[in-house]
Amino acid sequence: MLDKKGFSLVELMVVIAIIAILASIGIPMYNNYILRNHRTEATSELLSAASAADNYEIRFGSFPSGSNIDSFYHTNTQNSYYSLAYCSGEHQCPNVSYVITATAQGTQTADTPCTNIEIEVKGGIVNKTPAECWN
Repeated sequence: MLDKKGFSLVELMVVIAIIAILASIGIPMYNNYILRNHRTEATSELLSAASAADNYEIRFGSFPSGSNIDSFYHTNTQNSYYSLAYCSGEHQCPNVSYVITATAQGTQTADTPCTNIEIEVKGGIVNKTPAECWN
């Protein structure tokens, strides 16, 4: 009688099924982790931009006017997953000191609840929206 070595077709199919199940769970979890990581980068950049706007106000006596963020900060997050926009003044953003918005770009647009993340400052009160994006 021959001594058979190796795996049977059934054993091989069971292993492939287990790998497929693990991949179907693991890949979406990894993708969500990556999106959250990029979102954290955006919130960090928003806080840094707000700090830069506050420093500008301390140095020059008023917040940067208009919508030109280039005058005091850069326009993209470090890895360009979000672009930053700034708004201040009565004509562009009435009733607030300033608003800085991070807008998702490229693959980050899949992070649907957090495609636009804002920090709004009004009379020293800071409002961060949407709240679930700041956790």
